[in-house]
Amino acid sequence: AVAKPGRVLIPEEERTFKTWADKVYAMLRSVGIGRKSDTTFHDARRTYAVERAMDLVQRGGRTVDEAITVVTRELGHNRAEVLAWYLSAVQMEALEAAAKKAA
Repeated sequence: AVAKPGRVLIPEEERTFKTWADKVYAMLRSVGIGRKSDTTFHDARRTYAVERAMDLVQRGGRTVDEAITVVTRELGHNRAEVLAWYLSAVQMEALEAAAKKAA
């Protein structure tokens, strides 16, 4: 689901960011994601962003710009530049190479 303005990806039934975060972080810890394992929520979020963008290019027939726009919205951001934080230069090169191969 794409985020509603001002809500990012926090479900409507959650009254505050804290109640949502408490639930999410408890679920993540239950599957081994957390400081103890040196794997964080943002690691999972970054992995999703990269894999989703690659999938949109390779299987979805999207251009790199279109894929980045879709993933940016899915992550609850308003500007595609924010996604640059998730994508390293190497990952951007791989994404662009995948787009050329798919074309």
